[in-house]
Amino acid sequence: MRPRTASIAIGALILLAAGAARADKPPAKAAPAAPPSAPATGVYSQVDVESEARQVDARKLFEKGLASFEKQAWDAALGDFLRSRKAWPSRAATKYAASSLRALRRFDEAIDLFEELLGYPNLSAADQKFAEEGIAEIAGKLGTLTVRGGEPGASLLVDGRYRGTLPLPAPLRVAAGSHEIGAFREGGDPFAATVEVGPKQAAVAELRSLATGGRLKVAEQRGRAVGVLVDGVVVGKTPWEGPVSVGDHLVNLRGSVNLDAECAAQDDLGAATKRAAKRGDVDLGTQPVSVPIQLHQTTKLSLTAEELDTTLRVEPMPGGASVAIDAVVVGRGAWEGRLRVGEHKIEVLADGFVTDVRRVKLEPRRRVVIPVELVRDRDTPEWRAARNAWAGAAFGVGALGLGVFAVTGALALDKSNELRSVCVAGVCPPEEQQTVGTARTLGTVATIGAIAGGVGVVTGVTILLVARPGRAKIDKPRSDAPTVRAAIGAGRFEVGGTF
Repeated sequence: MRPRTASIAIGALILLAAGAARADKPPAKAAPAAPPSAPATGVYSQVDVESEARQVDARKLFEKGLASFEKQAWDAALGDFLRSRKAWPSRAATKYAASSLRALRRFDEAIDLFEELLGYPNLSAADQKFAEEGIAEIAGKLGTLTVRGGEPGASLLVDGRYRGTLPLPAPLRVAAGSHEIGAFREGGDPFAATVEVGPKQAAVAELRSLATGGRLKVAEQRGRAVGVLVDGVVVGKTPWEGPVSVGDHLVNLRGSVNLDAECAAQDDLGAATKRAAKRGDVDLGTQPVSVPIQLHQTTKLSLTAEELDTTLRVEPMPGGASVAIDAVVVGRGAWEGRLRVGEHKIEVLADGFVTDVRRVKLEPRRRVVIPVELVRDRDTPEWRAARNAWAGAAFGVGALGLGVFAVTGALALDKSNELRSVCVAGVCPPEEQQTVGTARTLGTVATIGAIAGGVGVVTGVTILLVARPGRAKIDKPRSDAPTVRAAIGAGRFEVGGTF
């Protein structure tokens, strides 16, 4: 073989071997490894060092999140897992972030991460089964949402979370329940809507313009650039000014701030204070504030973003009840949000029900769920009308039963008197057997009438006494509730009780 031909063949074999090696490996996302001759300070080495540093940071955040996860502090764990994924999107961080979202009932976000987990190469059979079971469990708790209206190119937010740009190519998957929809475009009019989505059902949200009305100007007192939410919709960052419809609106701030950089910018702080403040990125925000907007007027609002280190979820029954936190109505139906640590006043109210007022003390890095079942208000005209109708029906049945008892009892007594004159020692002549049967039938009917009458009267009295006007105590049985008792026997009927 000629030298040139041999060198070509050897080169071809080398290329084939290199191609086979590449075929066995997934496509690399990072920069290629540095050649042996590259200097230690070269571009490739710098990329490797940065990649390794990100992995170290991701591992530390994951371990921190895992500690919170084991304590069932889902919010804190989720934050650390998401930051770990941002530094380095590992399979473990994705898996635990999906589990945390599922525990927080943020099902639409959880199913996205479960599906992303299935996309990891070389996934173990256990993790694949875990992701598939998670998707199967969550799928029944989701619905679909079609959004109509708004301006093309506007960012769509569902409950403050970015979900795409209008117009959407397909319906969105969202968790069953009530959702706040908003669309915002720089220089354009804001749009919003509220929609209820049922499990495995398709809902449509018709966006309405918020351009008519007044204007709102929001600033953060320390000059921080954090997100501004109006009625649950992110409309921009502080300082922000924009049109808002006339009426009362909920406004709050939310965002991540690097406290290290903020502290370093304050030259008046001592070195010890600066070292103590090294905390990196921290999620800050404010509790919802009710702001009245007037026509053709600008309302100015200055808020201070602080660390909201606890989460509260209120689940009212009925589902359409209004929820107020610290005297601010935050919405209707189930509500969940971050609050400051300490004591808070919770009010749940609905027409025809007794308002439930509670005070709850929230602890750091904890999520508290409070189910509230309202009790019917017995002072309402509707309640009194229903009570009187049911009591009247019961007394009607009682009167009918007692009437039957009186008539048939009298006839039975008359027949008994006739038989007493012809029967000796309980033995009656054969020709009087029909009279005996009639007397027994009338006695049976009289007994049934007495029982029905007694039950009707007792039921009517019970309804009037137990369902009498007045506000029932909540979450505590009435110790002074009236009791009613009845006794029916041969030749007697008694009704008694304590009031």
